Amino acid sequence: MGNIKKIVIFLSTALISLLIYILLFIFQLGSSITAEWWLHDVKVKKEQILGKYNSNRIVIISGSNGLFGFDSKLLSKLTGYNTVNLAMHASLDLSYYRMLIQKNIRKDDIVIMPLEYAYYPRENEYSDWFVSNMQSWGTDYIKWLPLDKKIEFFSKVTWKNVLTGIITPDRDVIDKEKTVLSDPGNDKGYYYGYNYKTLTPRGDINRAPYHSTEITDMIANPDKYEEILSYGKSNPAISIYTLSELSKIRKIVTEKGAKLFITWPTTMRTKYFNQYDTKAITFTNSIQSQLLNNGFSVICNTFYANIDPDLFLDTNYHLDAIGAKVRSESFFKCLKNDKVI
Repeated sequence: MGNIKKIVIFLSTALISLLIYILLFIFQLGSSITAEWWLHDVKVKKEQILGKYNSNRIVIISGSNGLFGFDSKLLSKLTGYNTVNLAMHASLDLSYYRMLIQKNIRKDDIVIMPLEYAYYPRENEYSDWFVSNMQSWGTDYIKWLPLDKKIEFFSKVTWKNVLTGIITPDRDVIDKEKTVLSDPGNDKGYYYGYNYKTLTPRGDINRAPYHSTEITDMIANPDKYEEILSYGKSNPAISIYTLSELSKIRKIVTEKGAKLFITWPTTMRTKYFNQYDTKAITFTNSIQSQLLNNGFSVICNTFYANIDPDLFLDTNYHLDAIGAKVRSESFFKCLKNDKVI
């Protein structure tokens, strides 16, 4: 057999194999693999809530420090603006929030992003967690990506993930959309787990006071949790990737005739992170300076949401209903003082 024929056979086989793999990848998208499926229903519900208000809107977008950290009903009353909580999960990439913003933000909206500190040094969008979740419940994100980013995403999905998606049997991992959309919202502080049924009519999770075992231990023995309670203060750098994504978000918001403001996440007030801690001060001031130097509007005192440990639920970013009220009252003062409203 001639060399040319061997090369043709090799290339043909490789091409056919690639096409089969691509078809298998497409086939398994949306499969019931292990993932944070609750986020799918939460997204559906939050977008519905936001769509109920046509104007005069404050929209909160971040990870779960925002999801658990605001009382949007109270903020609506204090500000006179229709405040809606679109925050979800800090392991979602900024590009995912860019998609939500592009889809949902309207003229004259005030977009608030109280980003978790973990976002700032992040080098790229494709963590294993993010890829798996988009492969399962986040297929609308994949469809939204331009062709070059679709190819890049495809390259990050391992063959093991594809195989898992193919062999995983269908399960009832999400509720029917009609059921999600008909849910009236929960403003009594009842807790149904990480679930759209726990959301208030404004999109918050305002759980009645409770301490998980970890939070109880964290309060009693903070030295065991120094790394967690330091919120990454040893690394004040903002990555090129994060600045690029935030710039894209700002461009979308501006083109829609809305305004973007970056602010600070909830943090637990301990000896490792407070307004008198020199390292925490240097850390937050550095992030603020980098954002300002890149033309972003940054609002609020860097420790406005540095909250008493007793008001946390199950992580160092999740406030209970009382903590959310405390933070919201402080945030309202910030909005007034910084002339956002």
